[in-house]
Amino acid sequence: MGLAKARVSGWEAATGQVVAILDAHIEVHREWAEPLLARIKADRTVVLSPVLDKVLFDTLEVTEYIPSAHAFDWNLWSMYESFRPEWYKLNDPLVPGKSPSVMGILVAERQFLGEIGVLDEGMTIYGGENVELGIRVWLCGGSIEVVPCSKIAHIERAHKPYSPNLGEALSRNALRVAEIWMDEYKSNVNIAWNLPLKDHGIDIGNVTERKQLREKLKYRVAAVQLDRRRNRELQRRERIFNDKVRTIGVDKDALDHQVKERIEKDQSQANERKVYAEELLCSDRVACILDQRQKKDERLLNEAIVQFRQQFQQPASRREFDLNDPELLKKQEGVRILPGLPGEDLTQKDRLRKQQEQLRAWTLQQQDELERAKQELQQEMHQYDQSRLALDNRALELQKMEEQSKKAAAIATKDFNLALAAEITRRCLQEHDEEEENNQTDILNQLNGDLLMENPEQNISVLGPSRLRRDYYKGMSPKELQEYTQYQLQQAEDRKRTLMEQREKELQEHQERMTSARAALLLERQQARINKELRRALDNTNAQLAQAHDAKKKHLQNVYTNIPDERYFSQFNTSSR
Repeated sequence: MGLAKARVSGWEAATGQVVAILDAHIEVHREWAEPLLARIKADRTVVLSPVLDKVLFDTLEVTEYIPSAHAFDWNLWSMYESFRPEWYKLNDPLVPGKSPSVMGILVAERQFLGEIGVLDEGMTIYGGENVELGIRVWLCGGSIEVVPCSKIAHIERAHKPYSPNLGEALSRNALRVAEIWMDEYKSNVNIAWNLPLKDHGIDIGNVTERKQLREKLKYRVAAVQLDRRRNRELQRRERIFNDKVRTIGVDKDALDHQVKERIEKDQSQANERKVYAEELLCSDRVACILDQRQKKDERLLNEAIVQFRQQFQQPASRREFDLNDPELLKKQEGVRILPGLPGEDLTQKDRLRKQQEQLRAWTLQQQDELERAKQELQQEMHQYDQSRLALDNRALELQKMEEQSKKAAAIATKDFNLALAAEITRRCLQEHDEEEENNQTDILNQLNGDLLMENPEQNISVLGPSRLRRDYYKGMSPKELQEYTQYQLQQAEDRKRTLMEQREKELQEHQERMTSARAALLLERQQARINKELRRALDNTNAQLAQAHDAKKKHLQNVYTNIPDERYFSQFNTSSR
């Protein structure tokens, strides 16, 4: 039936107040119909289109499309285009956007769609009927809008089951639309399709009925324009001055809506700030409680320490501790500090001197070991860099070799193809010239032969003049006929033999090309395997070097940890404790 007739049949079968014309290969989103129905309830002359998301036919993955208008070019082919700047200034994605046309899927008030002529059933296959509908809707006082909050997923076909050449149907439908609706602008459509301005030779079908529909809709257009001028005048008078609301040229409904939105926004921000303040107060209370608990624990700990010292660390029971002699406590069993001399150490200076000397020697030893470790690490890093550089250079060389081999193979293939094309062209030209020469020779032989020659002077032979008569066609004798037939058969055999030889030669050349291509492919695969092995070896070497580096780093971290200085040892043996 074609797309237009099929959709008109669906419109005829529909019984509801609103009709939705959909494709079979779609899936609707949730709550897709409510925004469309609300918009049609507000204005019955609007034709709506949802936002069409793309579904891949092989993986069924959904690619979301942004809301866009459905425009068209001089080929009358629909395409996506941005909305008018006014729509973006509103900064409200829920507001419908005006569109010149529809992609195909549409929702409209059923009676209004019938009043303006539904779709042109003279369209074949598909294409152009949506642009024709858009032109007709706008001319008849309606409008087309794309509703962003209504979503439909549309599965693209992998192959369109139509005629192989869709250009003929598309150009025919476009010329039909131009002939009915575009008047002096229809020549632009011919130019877009690269067709003559007159006598393009394409049958666009009978357009009488659609032109009658246009004449009928002219009265509707005039009435709609007049009605719009009455409504604009009334709105203008209402907007001039209103002493009740004190507004001049302001859309009160839109202003009230903005005020309401601003109040709601301020209220929500105030609620958020209140919740945030309550959370801060709760956090402060928790912090105060934790601080009090910590202070209480510190106080109890200090009291316990003081109590322990008072009970178990009396001056009379304290003993000396010497870092140079850890067994000193065992040797001083029963020894007490003299009363009146707590904390006095007579050998403190010698002990401090010995400790400083030991610390200096130990520090020098640690510095030497650290310096040796740094040198070893630098040497390993240098070796690692050298190995990486060598592997990278080798990889670059192999890559250059691969590129050179590919380039050489490509040049050889190109030269072979050019030589083959030149040979085929030369052969074709030679065969054509030979055939032309043979044909001319045959024609001359036939004209100068006994069969067709009627001039007695040119037909004189050793046997005397020919016995031809002007009013008599002598024909061919059985012997001549047999010789002529044998000659034709021989020519056919020669031509057949030549054709077979040519085919064998072409087959041999094809086999040679296939052998060359197979050899190039094998060479490329071998080079890819070599590169893969080199890359694997490089990765293994890098992994081993990285493991060795990490192991060395961990070893150094385990050996050289928290190196002490003089301040560390100066805290010991400064008192009797």
